[in-house]
Amino acid sequence: MIEPPFLHLTPEQSRTLLSSITNPRDKAIITLILHTGIFMRELTALTQKDIDLQNRTLIIQGKRERKLSLSSQAHDAITAWLHRRPDSQSDLLFTTNRGKPRQLSDTAMDRLVRNYGRSVNLPFKLNCQILRNTYGLHLASEETDIAKLSYILGITDAP
Repeated sequence: MIEPPFLHLTPEQSRTLLSSITNPRDKAIITLILHTGIFMRELTALTQKDIDLQNRTLIIQGKRERKLSLSSQAHDAITAWLHRRPDSQSDLLFTTNRGKPRQLSDTAMDRLVRNYGRSVNLPFKLNCQILRNTYGLHLASEETDIAKLSYILGITDAP
């Protein structure tokens, strides 16, 4: 098999990473990226209203609006987070660790992902784009049609 020209996690690395995370918020964040390919800024802007647990869907608002299915792993991670989520004045799905009604910053997201990658001794610095690449590669390996792949990943300039 030819290796793709971008960094990604192997299935074993993905399993190791997810199994190492005990914080429900962090597990939901990393699971969502790994199982939906959502952009970091889309993820930090998600509100509780964007999640439909009953129908297992996620609505992504904004420039690349789309409706995505949630895998059972993503559904379970979000459900666990919502049961533990501190009360907050904010409708944001993910707030700061102390429940402050503030959107997570890019820096906080980068640090969170990088620290978990370091904790499982990955041979590279993990970031949100690598998690996204991993999901995209997974979809491509399932021979997902290019138009559907572009829609799911929010790629607007695809053929």
